[in-house]
Order: sequence, then C-alpha cells, then structure tokens
Amino acid sequence: MQFGPVELPVTEHLVKAFAFAIDDYGPLLRQDGFAHAAVVVPDLQRLLNTRFDPNTMVGLHQKEELFFHSRARIGETAVLHGRCSSTYAKRGKGYFVMEAEARTADDDRLLVRHRSVEIAEIDPALPTTEGLALDPERRVTCKTRADIEPVLCATPSLFEGTRVVPLRKSVQQDQIAVFSNAGRFWRSIHTDIEQARSAGYERTLAQGLMQTMYVSELGAAFFGDAWETSGWIWTTYIHPLLEGETVTIHAAVSGRRPGPTATWLELETWVETADGTKTAVGWLGAETAR
Repeated sequence: MQFGPVELPVTEHLVKAFAFAIDDYGPLLRQDGFAHAAVVVPDLQRLLNTRFDPNTMVGLHQKEELFFHSRARIGETAVLHGRCSSTYAKRGKGYFVMEAEARTADDDRLLVRHRSVEIAEIDPALPTTEGLALDPERRVTCKTRADIEPVLCATPSLFEGTRVVPLRKSVQQDQIAVFSNAGRFWRSIHTDIEQARSAGYERTLAQGLMQTMYVSELGAAFFGDAWETSGWIWTTYIHPLLEGETVTIHAAVSGRRPGPTATWLELETWVETADGTKTAVGWLGAETAR
C-alpha cells in the first residue's frame, strides 16, 4: 500500500506549532531560516491518515526509527511519500511496518527517512514471525559512569557510560493537542478525554512520537550540526505517557566506530517519569568530529 505524495509547506506557522508542541524553540531563537531537523516527522506518520480515518483508526505506535539527512528551510515545500513495507502477526497481535521519506520539492533534497511499527487490526491469517530487522539484537542497559560528570557536547573520545546532561519535559494537554492534530478536529485518546477513558486511561495520552521528538532535541543539542546530516534515532515505547506528567530524557555513550567522514558515536537513551517508570527506550547516534 502506497501513501502520498503529500506536499507540506514548511511555513513559519508549522515551525512555531512544532516548537510549541515539544517545547523546543532553538531553531526559532537562532533565526537562521532553518526548521527543526524533525519538523516534518509528525506529518510522515500522518501519511497513514490519508487512507485511514484518524477518528476511527485502531492502532498503537510501537517502534520508531529516523534517519536525518538535511534540514528544511522555512519557505521550502517538503514532498512526503510512504508505503506499508510489511505486515505480520506475532503472539496474537497484528503489526505493520511503514516506511516514508520527505524530500524538498525544488531540488529533491532528502530531508529525513522514517520507519515505524504499528500494532493494528490486520488479517489474523498472516504468517507469524519472531521479529523484524527493525529490532536491534540487544537491549538498552541504562549503564552509566557515575565517576564522570555529564557532558553537553559530543567528542570522539568520550568513554562508554558517559552521561549526557539530561533534558526535562512537562507534558501538557495543549501541547499534546497541537501535536496530535486537534486543529484539524481529530478525536483520539490524545485529544479527547472521553476516548481516553473509554480505552481505560484516567487522562489523555501523549503520542509516543512526542518522546522521539524529545530525543531528537537532545541529539541536536549534543551533536550540533552533525545531527542534521547524520543523526539516527531508534525508539520503542514501553509504557503510556499521560498528560500532566514530567519526564526526563537520559542518554549515555554506548559505543563508537569509524564513520564515512568522522567518528560515529552511539548512545543509549531512555525516557523516565518522576517515579522512575521508563516510557521509552532506544538509541541515537551521529558522526562527530569535535
């Protein structure tokens, strides 16, 4: 199944709405004419809703992978394409994998590639599988070096276990609503309290993708310009994040290797509520020559 093409103008309004939703005003403060590296990612995910009604679609975003190639400039138009690359059943649940990318309309410059796994209602007769290539064959350990002070910026020589200065976010309903397209009158467990309660939650839920956007903000601050052209994120969502909660986004160096043009530095990342519950875990990485 194909999705798109959809044209998305990268307007000042789009950038401001994204900045408000995830509380990241860095690109606006720099005033360099560029948007956030991940500004088109929510609309890549929404390609699904060009074929499925967002008010009735039954699904759960489980995993997300992003590859950054270049930043969009305010005033450019991004063209979004996607496809369902596979569907499968596992332990009695249905899954499908979506792959999508955004390119600029004028020069066909690749901005970002996106892959996601969704739990959804699909044909139970589909072949079963033990997993996907999307799944790394390892687990996030959250191991850190307490004897090394947290760092703000990437350097090739950082020791494994070195912590990054964490990022904190307070997740508010108006931000969730903007991120989840309430401005287009979409009703879901993210924007409608009655739907959230009917699904068994006391409050609305933040989209899992919001947490990946928090990780992207941390990556951009840590890696600098290298994040825009070589950044990578892999996250899996393991616990609901409710409206009103405060989370801390952690990261710690987990390894490095030679990259195409510089040292590739990889970090584990995890998102944690005030009571220590982890809501998302994964990895991020980019090249660094600092």
